[in-house]
Order: sequence, then C-alpha cells, then structure tokens
Amino acid sequence: MCRSRPGDCRAGHVGCAPWPWIRGARLLAPGSAQIGVPTGRIGVSKRLLATPAADVDLLSHVSLKSTGERVSDATPAVVSFVAGAIVGDDEPEVRPLDELEIELWRGGERLGVLSRRRELLPGRYAFGLTGRDPQGERLPRGSYTIRLVARPEDGTRRQVETVDYVVR
Repeated sequence: MCRSRPGDCRAGHVGCAPWPWIRGARLLAPGSAQIGVPTGRIGVSKRLLATPAADVDLLSHVSLKSTGERVSDATPAVVSFVAGAIVGDDEPEVRPLDELEIELWRGGERLGVLSRRRELLPGRYAFGLTGRDPQGERLPRGSYTIRLVARPEDGTRRQVETVDYVVR
C-alpha cells in the first residue's frame, strides 16, 4: 500500500516499488489524514486518487419509522440513513465507510451491537429492528437508543448519530 500524508500532492511517479504498474498515478490528499492506495485494486496508470475533507458527513438523513403499532419480526421498526458521500462535480470523490455499527443502548448502558457492516459504498441503507436484543431475546417494554457509529476508510475520525426507539 502506498501512503500520502495530509497536504501531500504528488504527480508523476509514486514510490510504490515493487508494484510498477502503479507508476504514473497522482495522489491528492487535501486536508485529510493518510490515504492508502490498495495495490490490488489499481490496474491502470494515470489515475487520480483523492479523499474529501474530513468535515464531510459520514451519516445523514437518519430516521426511525414504525411499520405497526407493536414492533415484531413481522412488523419491524426501520432505521434508515444515508452512509458515506460523493463530493464534487467536476472530479467526484467517493467517501465510503470502512465500518458501520448499529448499537443498542438503554439508560446510558450499551447493550450490544445489533449489526456490524464493513466496506459500505455511499448510498441509502435501511435496517429492521424487531424488538430483540443482540442475543436474539425479546426486549422488555421501554425506551432505548439506537446508536449508529460510522468510521471512514481513511481513519480520519468517526461519526455517531442516535435515534430514540420505543418497544411497546
């Protein structure tokens, strides 16, 4: 993997021996942390690789909707959101997520991870909440918090969003 530091901008040959087929790539890292060029994914020279600024939202449009009066396997609540981003018009930059965790909390205590997904491309996602805990047991009635934790591929930071979840 080749790496570039924040503010680094190199054109022409990138020092990536022993992978000569990467030669000719340009790395642009405007204001971000290190970026890596995965050696197995680039087969063409003269590519442009860039990372958007770290202030780009990793999660947006987070909402929770009930499909019925009682949450169950047949009528789950649905948490939906937009993960990642595509930034720019002339030369779009893709901001994927390396990892997304959907955590269940109650009264300030983390009950566990309901779902963990890796390598998410930018897009709209939805997950069903069936009123069960991470071990698959029915949740007691009450108020809970769903916490979405997103981490970008470049490791610059994480973003956390929460929604209230009521089990009746």
